[in-house]
Amino acid sequence: GELVSEGMEYPPEKEETVKEMEIKLPSSAIHGEIKSNKEDNGQLVSLLSEKIKTQAAQLQELESYGLLCENRILELCPDHVLPIKPTHLGKSPGTSTGRTGATATQISSQMKSKLAATEEELH
Repeated sequence: GELVSEGMEYPPEKEETVKEMEIKLPSSAIHGEIKSNKEDNGQLVSLLSEKIKTQAAQLQELESYGLLCENRILELCPDHVLPIKPTHLGKSPGTSTGRTGATATQISSQMKSKLAATEEELH
């Protein structure tokens, strides 16, 4: 299957704040009144149902993004262990002793050196 749906942006541009996700309860629920009002109950069920649908869509989007990131990591480093854990950060894939691997700056410097040597060979 396709990991990225057409029109989806990664990472999502706007994260909803907790306040934006709050559910507006009917006034009877806010004031502690016990009512068996079918309209209020229907409203609450509708709001909760919509929130569940929204959260399910967000979860699916995040799971797709996670798979996309894992695939990209494996493209860049085929030997990397999945799932990625916080302990992997700052370490080369083959290091289990806790030593940190090459930094991005070191790798960039090495690549520039190799590129310069290759260009010299071509000229």
